[in-house]
Amino acid sequence: ELDTNQIEDLADKAPELLEASPGHDLRFRLEVTLASDAPAEMRQRIDGLLAEVEPELKTTQRSE
Repeated sequence: ELDTNQIEDLADKAPELLEASPGHDLRFRLEVTLASDAPAEMRQRIDGLLAEVEPELKTTQRSE
């Protein structure tokens, strides 16, 4: 798990990571979880924001 600051740090390092792996298909996998008791409106808003980055990126429910 990464916190928000670590995600920003990773994004900053992405060009260097890609440069360090020329000719190879470096990919990142991301899972965004939200507590299962989060209101539906909150989930929809977050999913909408995620879709601006990647249309298929959506939150999954995290069981507490």
